[in-house]
Amino acid sequence: MATAIQPVNLQEALTSYTNAMQAIHGHLIVRLVFRAHATAAITTALTTIPTLCRETWHLRSLQHLARIDHANLIAAARATIRADHDGEPDPLWYLRDELAARGQLPTIPRRRA
Repeated sequence: MATAIQPVNLQEALTSYTNAMQAIHGHLIVRLVFRAHATAAITTALTTIPTLCRETWHLRSLQHLARIDHANLIAAARATIRADHDGEPDPLWYLRDELAARGQLPTIPRRRA
């Protein structure tokens, strides 16, 4: 059984980053022990944290929007099937309405009567 991955607390990550940067740059002993090269490597690695946090926030917001879109499309599909089952005159209205709301309704030329 797969274990669910817990989302990273981005505020904690940024706080840890800030604390680590202050520790590295604020203590003479840390700079002496790590020497310049090691300190630079650690600092470079730590500076990626805020960028990764921003990217994670962005991806989480996109995932949230995708979940909403998926739920709305599933609801429209179910309503369409139910409308067809109930004999409604235009059961595809539910799908057309959902697609039109998101600007994804294809342009189809009208047939001549």
